[in-house]
Amino acid sequence: MTATAGNIGITMASRMAVFDYIDPARDAVSYPVLQAVMLTTQKSCHGEGPWYEQRGRHIFRLSISSHLPDWKRAFVFGLGNNHPLYAVYSVRGKGASLPERMSFFGSSAPGTMITAVKKADNNEEIILRVVNMDRAPLQNEIHLFRAAKTLKRVSLIEEEEQTLDQQGDSIRGTIDGSRIETYSIGFKK
Repeated sequence: MTATAGNIGITMASRMAVFDYIDPARDAVSYPVLQAVMLTTQKSCHGEGPWYEQRGRHIFRLSISSHLPDWKRAFVFGLGNNHPLYAVYSVRGKGASLPERMSFFGSSAPGTMITAVKKADNNEEIILRVVNMDRAPLQNEIHLFRAAKTLKRVSLIEEEEQTLDQQGDSIRGTIDGSRIETYSIGFKK
């Protein structure tokens, strides 16, 4: 949930689905009060049903940040709060050839987000989905971990739409506003 006024924005991020801005107290204030709302079922839906005691361990996280009044900054903060990075220790396997510095894809334009990296359904290529969360077209460069041998724009169901003639370890171009672009990338030949 984000509130902005003048030259400041405040974003509250949580995994709870419902937020409110109205002060529920008896002596309520007139200004907005940002709050996460936890919805619970404590009694069965029919009148003679049992009460639910809600036993167990319940963990709720909530983060608040201030920023310039820009929805893109709020979006990135909220997304990061709900998708924390987990550290994983791994012993490098025999024959592994990818250095750690080359282990991620990257997207240059603010407002774009890589939403999927997966093996293609029908071949050995990699499918990469990128979303433009902005309404306006964005110039974007997607950084690959190594040079691609083949590059195609495909539909969401991975049907080829266009072969792209780009060389090297990046995909450059414009992503139209509010659009999902899906690429099929071949690294082997």
